Amino acid sequence: AQHQNRDDADSNLLGRSMNPTSNGRVSNTAWQGTFLDNYWVDRVVGDANSNPMPTFVGKAISNLFFVRNRLGLIAGEQTIISQPADYFNFFVGSAISSSDSDPIDMAASDVKPAIIRHVLPIQKGVMLFSEAAQFMLFTESEQFSPKTAQIKKMSAYDTGRDLIPVDTGTSIVFATNKSSYTKVFELIVQSESAPPVVVEQTRVVPEYIPNDINDVCNSSTNGLVTIGKLGSNTLYTYKYFDGGGQNQRQQSSWYSWEIEGNLVHQLYTGGNYFTVTKQGSEWIIQRYELVVSSSSTRSYTVGTGTVGSPTAISRQFECCLDNMVDRSQTTESYNSTTNKTTITYPYTIQNGTTNLRLVELADGNVRTPSSVSGTQAVYDDVDLTSINFATGYKYTMELGLPTYYFGMTQEGSGRYDSDADLRIHRINLQLGISGPMEFHLTGPQTADHIHYESGILNDISTLNKVPSQLYRHISIPVYRKNDKYDMTVKIPAPFTATLVAGSWDGRYNTRRHVRK
Repeated sequence: AQHQNRDDADSNLLGRSMNPTSNGRVSNTAWQGTFLDNYWVDRVVGDANSNPMPTFVGKAISNLFFVRNRLGLIAGEQTIISQPADYFNFFVGSAISSSDSDPIDMAASDVKPAIIRHVLPIQKGVMLFSEAAQFMLFTESEQFSPKTAQIKKMSAYDTGRDLIPVDTGTSIVFATNKSSYTKVFELIVQSESAPPVVVEQTRVVPEYIPNDINDVCNSSTNGLVTIGKLGSNTLYTYKYFDGGGQNQRQQSSWYSWEIEGNLVHQLYTGGNYFTVTKQGSEWIIQRYELVVSSSSTRSYTVGTGTVGSPTAISRQFECCLDNMVDRSQTTESYNSTTNKTTITYPYTIQNGTTNLRLVELADGNVRTPSSVSGTQAVYDDVDLTSINFATGYKYTMELGLPTYYFGMTQEGSGRYDSDADLRIHRINLQLGISGPMEFHLTGPQTADHIHYESGILNDISTLNKVPSQLYRHISIPVYRKNDKYDMTVKIPAPFTATLVAGSWDGRYNTRRHVRK
């Protein structure tokens, strides 16, 4: 970087006019004082023919990005890139000869309008997204200059104007909401000369995501892409996990999440997920830990050993509550006459006593307030002034189990017999740390049934600690044909629930049919 004595704010430095009012610039603001640190470089050689103004002049700039130590701007179909390490210089240095450091000014072209809406720098170049196609700005040379830079059309998939593509680390996820439902695609660039691999990740859930979403964020470290609609409370997340080898995706799934309040902003950063929501008349920012970093003041401990010990197993778990706060974030007052504790929350409580809960961390006791007013909630028959607790809004997690078929392995590949008569007798699940769980069984021409299970022990020896097990095996009776029932797992309690493994027992009958 080049500097000068700031006492002389009207001098020039390599063609840069330090006077903010020259060349039609607006006057400097009060916080800038008498000088400007960021300023455009003036044209010092040539004229409008030999050294023309950059094409973004007079146009709306829609995007900014960095590539090869250059600043890039998008204006309509044009991509304009500054000189290297001189981010505000968009003029050539000589009017009679060219240089590899000259700025780059190129346009994307297609049979359809190629107005660039989104930009995403990747390892092989810069991906440019119009609403009808995908382009890539790249170079086949070691030098990135006006002579070597190219813009090539890579594919022709629709892209939503408001849906910003995200980089997953090895691929690009982009979406379009121009049809009845939103479609999400994953694009993998193989090389500059080969078409990319594009996979529609919503093919398995074609009518799952509505077409009015307009906000996207992702965490490549945790393998998550979350999309939603600003002003709504429903989020849709794509979870993926790659095994490391080529085309070794071990997990590819979707789930939805209803948050408290209406979405204003969302982002992933530092291993956490943040949302800004409007709840009533308040704006609330919340942090969701993707890998829980618990402390004894806001979590409960399961096991009798030492947390982190490889031999004496014990683990800490946070309560599963929205808008969760602990005792350090609230104010408590106890009335010994009425034996009631009033807790003042850092936010206005929504929906009264309907979904507000308090969990005593020492023993896992869950309390519901007797009354709520504004930011205060009253809990009867307890003194909470010296008890560690976590409190917030409860929610119910739901998981729909799939339809099971008998699998037949042939030459290392899987095949399923969908024509056989398969009667599911029971479903066996291996649980980790789990609270109360409900298994809802529904089907045609049969009454609905709810099977209750829990990882919590009802034993007198556990009355002085959180009554949960580290591991437990359960069986849920079904006794129905495999395609004549639906089972949904619901976790309504504010405790962790873990399904480690599952299997089914049943009767398989081929009906004497020959299958090859």
